[in-house]
Amino acid sequence: MPFAVPVDVKSDIAAKSLIIVQNVNPEAAVIVYDLNEYSIIDFSIKIKMKASGTITAVVQGTDGKLYSGSKTLDVALGGCEG
Repeated sequence: MPFAVPVDVKSDIAAKSLIIVQNVNPEAAVIVYDLNEYSIIDFSIKIKMKASGTITAVVQGTDGKLYSGSKTLDVALGGCEG
């Protein structure tokens, strides 16, 4: 049974886009945001995960470079620990 795992993503990087992926469910991509110069990266979402795994956020900066951060989450019976 999948559990809804809360995920918060924040960054001060001037960005063109943000993608959040995970490595547990069959579909790796969770969400993609196209951003503009007025966007603030401060998102809160919930991801259904059927098992423990890693969530990665990748930001494409306005400089064209890619920046990423990952967090491994342990999905426990009745909730999650991270």
